[in-house]
Formats: sequence, structure tokens, C-alpha cells
Amino acid sequence: MKEISPPPAAASSSAEASHLATRPQNELYTEILDRETLKSKSEEDEQLEQLMEVVAFEEEEDLLDCFRCDLGFWDACYTTKIQCSLGERCYTGRGKAADVLDIKMLGCVKADECDVETTVELFPNKTVLVLTKHCCDTPFCNSAHRLPVDTLLYLTVALLTTWHLTEASIDHNN
Repeated sequence: MKEISPPPAAASSSAEASHLATRPQNELYTEILDRETLKSKSEEDEQLEQLMEVVAFEEEEDLLDCFRCDLGFWDACYTTKIQCSLGERCYTGRGKAADVLDIKMLGCVKADECDVETTVELFPNKTVLVLTKHCCDTPFCNSAHRLPVDTLLYLTVALLTTWHLTEASIDHNN
């Protein structure tokens, strides 16, 4: 029987090469295939683990922190912090209850529920609540609305003018 020497990639040392050279051909090919299969499986497992780590990291990154308020009246709302589920956005819901009471709600909602008017009816043709959820997608973006800088400037000028006129009036009377 003719001895077959292993391919160069399969033998890593001369001792291993001589061991492989003395074995029958079918055993040699089986061992080489087994080694390649194990190597391939361990590389696939490693790649799969890396992929799972990346996906888990991305999911953590995509979770949004928002404020939550189950029900508030006018702008008074007891808020807590909440972390949205994957695919959800922060929302500020504003509406009316019984056509008279301004209500406000904060929280997380699926993107397809954004900017949609929700109507709750208690009895047929008796609307109890109408609410529209306005969404945003940055951390805590559903906080109370901030006054524009121009408004603060106008208020400051008005306050200083009033104070100046009051001081001038007091000095003139003395």
C-alpha cells in the first residue's frame, strides 16, 4: 500500500506529519475533515457570540428614557422616569376630558400611535376623553415645554422697566 503524505496546511510539525503519514488514507482524510469541521464550528460559534453581543449592545442603546405621567390636569403632572421598550418613543399627550378639563399624559408609545387622536367613549355618542400623543425620540424629550428665549427676554425687559418706573416714582415723591 502506498503511503500518502498530508497536505501542508494539515500538518503543523514534522512529528505530526510522520504520524499522519503512517496512517491509512481514509483515516487521514477523516481526521483532517474532523479538525477542519471543529475549527469551522468554533469560528462560527465565536462569530455568533460576537453578533449576539453587538445586537444586545444595540438594543440597550435603542432603549429610550422618558418621563411618565399617568394623568395630569392642565400642566400639573406627577412624573416619574421610565425606560421605553425597543421601538417605542417618548410622547406628550394633550387633550380634553368631558370637553372641559385639559389633561396631560406622558410616557412611551409605539411609533405608529404618534400624532393620532384617541377618543374614549363611555356611552354611545358620549365622548369622555380626546387625546393626541405627540412623539419625540431623544432622552427625556417629553418634559414640560420650555419657554422660548425671546419670551424670557421680553419678560426680563418688562420686569426691569417696571422696577425702574417704580424707583423713579418713589424718588420723585420724596
